[in-house]
Amino acid sequence: MTQPSTAFAPDPVMRAALDILGHACVFVRNATLSPDASIKMINDLMEAIHDVPFQLKTWDDSRLDLLRLHLRCFDSTLYPGTPNFLNRFEMLLTSYNEEEAEQDVHGNTH
Repeated sequence: MTQPSTAFAPDPVMRAALDILGHACVFVRNATLSPDASIKMINDLMEAIHDVPFQLKTWDDSRLDLLRLHLRCFDSTLYPGTPNFLNRFEMLLTSYNEEEAEQDVHGNTH
């Protein structure tokens, strides 16, 4: 059996994914303050994000698609008022990629 890579995700991916993990944790924390919190919703969200840290620390070219697949597993349309974590990830990733490109153009280091 081949060992997973020990490379970390590129900075824009790492930042976007960590933001999503933080957002998901805060969302679940706040959801549990309600007496009628949906255990199924919490389980679905945790199922979608539980593998994200492993993906980030064993990076290769296939990991971005796998990250998206995991985030897509949480169907926010089933739970009114819940964030769409895949859309948020894509928005953050685009922003961080643009920021990195802008820094590269101006010769700034990360």
